[in-house]
Amino acid sequence: MKFIVGILLLFVNLYSLDCTYIFEEKKQEMNKKIQELDEAKQALESYQAAFNALQDEKIKKNENILEQIQKEKEEILKTKEENKKILEQAQKLQNDILKLKEDKISQSYAKMKDASAAEILSALDENEAVKILLSLEAKKIATILAKMDANKAASLTHLIKEKKENKKESKEENKD
Repeated sequence: MKFIVGILLLFVNLYSLDCTYIFEEKKQEMNKKIQELDEAKQALESYQAAFNALQDEKIKKNENILEQIQKEKEEILKTKEENKKILEQAQKLQNDILKLKEDKISQSYAKMKDASAAEILSALDENEAVKILLSLEAKKIATILAKMDANKAASLTHLIKEKKENKKESKEENKD
């Protein structure tokens, strides 16, 4: 019986040594897996940090581009306003020149003899003749029309009347 107990003890001892060996192997495998997981975690954190840095760089770059676009937009609007002012000044100058030209023409016809003015105005396009006549005093218009052919004078009188009526209507519309 001692022999059986001795053999049993030997098997138990051998089994315990075998279990310890198996546990040590499993422990080493688990430590190896833990180390691999730690390395993977560090790699992931490193990748995440690099990704975040790249994202931050792109965001800053886009913000700079957006800021530059905003500055250019402001410059364009400023230039547009300046161009608008220049255009308004140019139009004003053009209107002033046109008015001076019309005034010179009016002065010329006002100083002309009625018969000469009537002859020239008869030869002009009716709309141009009406513009010139409207720039003169009523007394001068009457004397010039009196020196013209009756049909031409009637036609010009009709156009003068229409122009004056159109001016009245447009003034009344502007008041409303």
